[in-house]
Amino acid sequence: MTLYRHVLLAPELPTVFAAARRDGKVVGVVQLVVDRGWAGVQCMATAPSDRRQGVADSVLNGLAIEAAERGIGRMYLAVMATNDAGTALYASAGFRATHDYCYFADQVN
Repeated sequence: MTLYRHVLLAPELPTVFAAARRDGKVVGVVQLVVDRGWAGVQCMATAPSDRRQGVADSVLNGLAIEAAERGIGRMYLAVMATNDAGTALYASAGFRATHDYCYFADQVN
């Protein structure tokens, strides 16, 4: 986890952190990383009690506006293929699958 903690707490690329709030409570978070003409959406999450209420859609739209204001017209993200809600959200926003990836792990006894 140390590697991921470093990426989140001390990114080397231009980064925007955003939080969606409802009644003063954070209900959604996301990180946007800008590199070589691309804006990457990372670590997007919505509080379980606030899912299916437009939080992620609003956050994603806000990121697109932020990217455009920085002169970035291309965005990417990664989502688990089993995340039906996420893949549906991203497809409705115009994203399409371009690559598949998988994880490898050593056998643990």
